[in-house]
This record gives sequence, structure tokens and C-alpha cells, in this order.
Amino acid sequence: SGSGEYGTPAWVFDPLNKRFHFTLDPASSQLNFKVPRHCTTSGLYIQHFSTPYKLANTDGLTTSWKDERVFLNPPYGRGIVPWVRKCAREPAEVVVALLPARTDTQWFHRWVFPYASLYFNMGRIKFDGARNSAPFPSMIAVFRSALPRPTTRCYACDLSTTDVFDDRENFVPKLSPKGVDKRFSRATMGENAPR
Repeated sequence: SGSGEYGTPAWVFDPLNKRFHFTLDPASSQLNFKVPRHCTTSGLYIQHFSTPYKLANTDGLTTSWKDERVFLNPPYGRGIVPWVRKCAREPAEVVVALLPARTDTQWFHRWVFPYASLYFNMGRIKFDGARNSAPFPSMIAVFRSALPRPTTRCYACDLSTTDVFDDRENFVPKLSPKGVDKRFSRATMGENAPR
């Protein structure tokens, strides 16, 4: 997918910001940040009108996300692992991450699936600055705490871990599909799923 500097399109970011009121964008550049308080590879900044003021010499991985409402569009590829690990471990109030929907990867099963509510994009996203749509599907992962969710529930297909097997461990499918939330369908874990 070439450059890691592609920005998040407004049609993805704006509704999420309206819902979550982000306070930090830890993986941005001075050209594509979405939140006034943002991190680049050279430091933590706050944008005041048209002037960026440097607050610290830390990048997004070393800056604390404690009690922050974080929007994250991390670098994709092999560099994504420390970002999703931080999403799962950091005591942020909420982290909303725009990620490639790579459900076959170790990072997804280790750091995303057990910790986040998942929303899968219908279609491919054309990132700001990109010539074409991404060559991969995308998802929104919402991390609300540093603790794994005890149960798994897929709202897109109406299955949960308690629905899949009955007391005799026989498969009990429930195949009634649920509705789709505009461009993202919901596959959520735990009782604290965003509504």
C-alpha cells in the first residue's frame, strides 16, 4: 500500500469524533493529524490555530494515553504490532483504532479480538492522499479497558459463545442476521459494547 502517510477520510473520522470526542491522535504527521493534540515521530504537539506547539519529545508509542480519548490510524504493515499492543494495554478512557481487517494475523488474535469491540467496513476505504482505495478491508476497533472481555458476541450473525454450544456441546447455530450500521457492521465482545 505504499506510503504510511495516508490520512483518515472525514467520512470515517467525523462521525467517530462526534461520538467519542477525541483528545489525542498519537500516530499522525503535521499534515494529516485529526485532533489538535497529536503525536508525530518527532514529538507531542498541540495545534493552536495554525501554529503547532511542541509539548514533549515523545512519539505516540512513548506518550501516555492514560485517561485520553484516543483516535488511532497507526502505520500498517509489520509496524502495527506495538500500536495494537498499546491499545490493549494502555489505561486510556477509550481508544478507537482504524485498522486493516486482517483477522488471520497473530496481532489480531493476540491484541485486538480479545480486547475490542469490532466494526467491519463494507467496501474499501480510500485514504486521504491515496490514488485508489486500499487493497485491503478495514475495521474500527474500540478498546475501552485494559482487561479482556469474558465473552464473545458477533452481532452481525447473532452468535455468542453461549449460543454456539449447548450443555451437551452440540452445535446450536442461530443464523438470523442483524442489521448493518450504515457502512460498518458490528461484531462486539463483552457487555460494554457501544450502542
